[in-house]
Amino acid sequence: MNIQVLTLFDLEPIEPIKPIEKKKHAPKENIDDAKSAEKKINTREKKPIAKKAAETPNTNTEKTYYSIGETAQMFQVRISHIRFWTVQFALKMRTNRKGDRLFTRENIEQLRLIHHLVKVQGFTIAGAKTKLKELKHGKLEDLQKTDIISSLQSIKTTLISLRNKL
Repeated sequence: MNIQVLTLFDLEPIEPIKPIEKKKHAPKENIDDAKSAEKKINTREKKPIAKKAAETPNTNTEKTYYSIGETAQMFQVRISHIRFWTVQFALKMRTNRKGDRLFTRENIEQLRLIHHLVKVQGFTIAGAKTKLKELKHGKLEDLQKTDIISSLQSIKTTLISLRNKL
């Protein structure tokens, strides 16, 4: 079938679009050939796979850097608290290319002290800042004494309540 189409603006004939031909399937293979091909595939799968680094046990359980989520779980607070404390107390920490905060052991110890002052002892942010300045100037013993006294008082009250129940 040879059709020529002419347009009003063109005097040259345009050839119609040819239909796409369907590909013919190859003839079916012999059953023996299929079994031998399957055996080749199976032998490839049976090669031993090298162990990945993640599968080997880690002898060092302490990590170098902790994410902000892991740090927040340590103190059982929200991530926003950790972010707020790092800004307010001007803590220096590493960040990755993405901008995520990475905390070292030293950072976590600083945060532990801040958490103790703010959440346990009930200091305000301003009060905790002044207390930290005092601690830097050598008054660490005062904080330790108050911690020991408060813990001993709580133990005393629990023992008294147990004695009264008996």
